[in-house]
Amino acid sequence: MTYTPQPVDTTSPTPLPMSSVVPDSTNTPLAVRGGPAVSTGGNSNSSPAVYTYDGDNVTFGAKADAAATTDAGTFTFMALVKRLLGKLLVGQQTMAASVGVVIASDQTPQTSATATRSNVAGAASDTSLLASNAARKGALFYNDSTAILYLAYGAAAASLTSYSVQVPAQGFFEMPPQPVYTGAIRGIWSAANGNVRISELS
Repeated sequence: MTYTPQPVDTTSPTPLPMSSVVPDSTNTPLAVRGGPAVSTGGNSNSSPAVYTYDGDNVTFGAKADAAATTDAGTFTFMALVKRLLGKLLVGQQTMAASVGVVIASDQTPQTSATATRSNVAGAASDTSLLASNAARKGALFYNDSTAILYLAYGAAAASLTSYSVQVPAQGFFEMPPQPVYTGAIRGIWSAANGNVRISELS
């Protein structure tokens, strides 16, 4: 078994070198795709180096290739991967360096057509502000008082040391939209005066 210089695959627009095996007593190289190839011709088995030809005419590239500068240009696979990785960097990026996000076509924003208003007088003791409501989509609280409102999620009593959020005098609090908390809400003021103005959305 003998070997000749690597032949070229002429079926590609850019001829690619391929591994070759030259059978005994011939001068015609045989192109080998895939591999590794093992040839036997009466001599010892040999494993020639294999150059794999991909049918999509894509050049893999080298680790030293610079990142691609556009999405549609002619670049190596390695350059395109580097461009993608550059867009996935942690931290805020410019619009041009960011990956676009498209909201699903069947996704609609959560809306509410019902708002139930109520007023609860300020008290220096644990007070119920809203009962549990499985239909709740949101809630707004305006502390119309000169004292701090200590607002607490949950059925347990609210206190000046056990609460969820402080709403300052003449302050406003809106429940976060996701996830929507539907359980009981209680409160206590640092002093008993004023009211909390509540709008519950459902």
